[in-house]
Amino acid sequence: QFAFQAADWQWRPYAPVAVPGRQGVSVEQGRTVTIDRIEARGGLANGVLTVDPAEVQLGATLMSLSAQASATEQSGTFQLSNLPLSTLAQFASIPPEARGNINLTAQVGGTRTQPLLQGEVSFVEASWKNQPLDSIVGRFGYANQRFEFATVMPEYLQVAAAVPFPTTPGTNDRATLNLNIGTEATKLLSIFTGGQVEWAGGEMGVQLTAS
Repeated sequence: QFAFQAADWQWRPYAPVAVPGRQGVSVEQGRTVTIDRIEARGGLANGVLTVDPAEVQLGATLMSLSAQASATEQSGTFQLSNLPLSTLAQFASIPPEARGNINLTAQVGGTRTQPLLQGEVSFVEASWKNQPLDSIVGRFGYANQRFEFATVMPEYLQVAAAVPFPTTPGTNDRATLNLNIGTEATKLLSIFTGGQVEWAGGEMGVQLTAS
């Protein structure tokens, strides 16, 4: 059995950088991420490793994992709730005008050689330059060495993609993408251009298929 608890940790994902200046070289510290709480419990019995649960909390963001794994099988559930884009912006280049929270649930199963994955991801409370955007919800899965993703909301923006991984030449080496955009998507023109471009009216539809 094991148990681990920690609180008020600071994580610096980027190393300090030496910055030359007129008065010499100064050291610029990397961004700091405050981790409010880390907790993990589990054990190993009869060749089965159990983690129930492992949790990481950063402000209102909570990541949790409950899982079991043996030499032949695995199962588990991962949940991510209330991850704001402002937190992701500490690791990636994200426009400051974008706001919103990401939620994700994933279930893992199968074996080491044939893993299975299915889940749902959503982007909610979204906005661009303080203009509200519709929530985006998608479902994803991995089976038979193919990763698949498809949106379910909003109806006017439908994306479906499939990517082989790992690739097998001749049998599993083809990626596909299908995109359908409806008339309601035209309202995004005004939002993303700050009102400089407006859809005057009429029906519009875009369909794209690539492989």
